[in-house]
Amino acid sequence: MYGVGGTGALRDGDVITKVGGIAPRSTEDVIAVVAGAYRNKVYVISGEFWRKGEAWNAVVELPEPKAQDQPLQTRALRKATRASTLEETRP
Repeated sequence: MYGVGGTGALRDGDVITKVGGIAPRSTEDVIAVVAGAYRNKVYVISGEFWRKGEAWNAVVELPEPKAQDQPLQTRALRKATRASTLEETRP
């Protein structure tokens, strides 16, 4: 990992070997695990990583989303749905 220095337990150069029970092959795999956790309302993810030849365990607590923290795509879809509903009900 690079660009994470000072963000918590992970440091630049750490290698994530397991996240949420899977061995990720890419950054996208890690993102998918985090997204899946949010979808399932799970706010703790365990994992493993290597640092300078040593294996480490990690437990990461994700912040719980607030109502206004909905993804932009969801908000846009709701606005589009409301707009089409309003158009359908106009005389």
